[in-house]
Amino acid sequence: MSKKCISFISYFTGTKDFTKEWTRFLDPKPHESLERKAALNSRRFGFDLQQWIDSLVSRWYTLGDTCIMGSTVTVRCSGWTHNLQSCVRTPWSSEYPDPKSDIVSINGTSGYLNRW
Repeated sequence: MSKKCISFISYFTGTKDFTKEWTRFLDPKPHESLERKAALNSRRFGFDLQQWIDSLVSRWYTLGDTCIMGSTVTVRCSGWTHNLQSCVRTPWSSEYPDPKSDIVSINGTSGYLNRW
């Protein structure tokens, strides 16, 4: 943490020795290995970047389902078959039609939106 930042926080907390106070709770040493790793990861591009992103997604997220923009497609791979539904036909997709948000016209008398 920079001296300027420590000085700023110390001013508002009334703590004279901010660093000493917080070292009881936090490791004050910079995490050099994490910084080094972040610097290396920031240089990724192309196929290496795609592979790295895929590894992070598979590590931290579980994909429940998927859809495809455009028409439904059947994918066959090593005896495995899966139908990728069009996103406009998949209720959980943001591309799925939402009649609640359709504005049909404006009511000439009231000025309200006709949504049905």
